[in-house]
Amino acid sequence: MSSKNLRRSHAASVAPSNNDTLPSLAEPRPSPAHGYARTIASSNDRHRHNAASAHRPATDVLNFAMKWRHWGGGYDEDIFVNFGLSPHQYFWRLRRLLSTPAAEHLSSDEIAQLREVCANRMRRQIRQPHP
Repeated sequence: MSSKNLRRSHAASVAPSNNDTLPSLAEPRPSPAHGYARTIASSNDRHRHNAASAHRPATDVLNFAMKWRHWGGGYDEDIFVNFGLSPHQYFWRLRRLLSTPAAEHLSSDEIAQLREVCANRMRRQIRQPHP
């Protein structure tokens, strides 16, 4: 096969068939800024998720507190992952919730235990400032 025929056969194998659709030049193409906008959008979604987790219902905060009250209130990492709050913010919020109707179902002993956990953890946070 000559080089001329080889070029023709290669061109025929690469050329699109009638069934293939090629993008039209008239169709809008995404600009590089679209990729940046997509990155910003996903970043905003993550921010919304973190903000939403910081506003979880009072029942979630109270349930977590009840579950971990015998062990000092839970690990700092679990508090952050579940609520998007620092331990200080979480225990401050829990302490406030104990005085609201959301905590009516708790016994006075349970409320006293949770207040003690809050006081201990907040005291510990004050003694050990963030680096």
